[in-house]
Amino acid sequence: MTPPPPEASPQIVSPAPPGALPGAGGYCVVMPTYNNLPTLAGVVERVLAQGLDVIVVDDGCTDGSREVLAGFAQLDVVTHDRNRGKGAALLAGLRRASERGFTHALTLDSDGQHAPEEMSRLLEASRADPAAMVIGVRDLRGGGASLKSRLLRLNSNFWVWVETGVHSGDSQSGYRIYPLAPIASLQLDSLRYDFEVEVLVKAAWLGVPVRTADVTVRYNTGCKSHFRAFRDFLRVSRLNAKLVAQAFFTPPALRRAMVQRAYRQRSWRDRLRWFSGQYVTSQADSAGRLAACLGVGVCMGILPIWGFQMIVAALVAHVLRLNKLLVLLASNISFGGMAAVIILLSAAVGRLVLGSDSSNFWDLPTTASQAGQRLGEYLVGSVVLALAAGLLTAAVTYGVARLLGYRNAQGRSDA
Repeated sequence: MTPPPPEASPQIVSPAPPGALPGAGGYCVVMPTYNNLPTLAGVVERVLAQGLDVIVVDDGCTDGSREVLAGFAQLDVVTHDRNRGKGAALLAGLRRASERGFTHALTLDSDGQHAPEEMSRLLEASRADPAAMVIGVRDLRGGGASLKSRLLRLNSNFWVWVETGVHSGDSQSGYRIYPLAPIASLQLDSLRYDFEVEVLVKAAWLGVPVRTADVTVRYNTGCKSHFRAFRDFLRVSRLNAKLVAQAFFTPPALRRAMVQRAYRQRSWRDRLRWFSGQYVTSQADSAGRLAACLGVGVCMGILPIWGFQMIVAALVAHVLRLNKLLVLLASNISFGGMAAVIILLSAAVGRLVLGSDSSNFWDLPTTASQAGQRLGEYLVGSVVLALAAGLLTAAVTYGVARLLGYRNAQGRSDA
């Protein structure tokens, strides 16, 4: 069966360009709440004073919060029959905001840790770049956060950077502005405290810019924290392990498709075609990049790092944003009988480079000094041979690809 044309692949949502979205009239507030009775009324009053429409998600409150919310006629309240988790509450609120026609939703918690009066900082950043997700970066030290909390944020920020290359500033902050159109297209599976990491990473993969705004934070507000340090840390760690694997082994174009709900709705056959096509063509979309993939692979396959060549090749491909499949295939040049040929060539090149006597090349070393000399010749020669073979492979590949008019089936870079 003939594979479908590129147009039949899952649609990639492109964030709207700056200036293409409405101003403040397109913004609303989404506030999840679960048993925050001591602070709820005060926070709601302060939020309403900012002049934006407010959607509150009652995530199964059992402490009298429901009666407090009923006293505010201005609120749009979404009620869950039971506690489903912060992520589920945020998703419900964002969905309601989209249904009502808002373009952006500003989220904050109801426990009093966020200052509603600082919404203007996030709104200013969002209006400057309406396509972006804006994250309120909390002053944890100034807010009295424990060392453990600050270390957890550093750990989370590090893994988000590994997964996306984005310096988010505060990947765990719930004080954010979401552009609703791209977020609505994402397939989001996390329903608790891991939601904010998942939506940040997947939005970044989709191409949504990330901006930050400095905000304050206040602890000891009188509300009981629903964050369970051990369980929720394990939940976030499991999510990061999954996201790191996807970031490392999945080409960007495939990631952009896989994070969208439209991809999940396609048949497995269509997904397989899309998957295989992206692994073959992604990040090898020009003669130069194709040449780089094969040249780097050959170089890695000859370097004297036996047992680690494929791992190092994959790492280098990830850093250089090259097609990992092509790099790994090319690195297999040292498999089988070619390994002996490469070792001999490396030794010969090493002798040539170091100016050693070549008359006893085939003689076995009989002393430790001779063995050390042979090892040094091999190491030097293998590095020189790896670089030379990699450059030669890249040059030949580039020439042949240009001669054949090579170009990606998509006709553009996927990186």
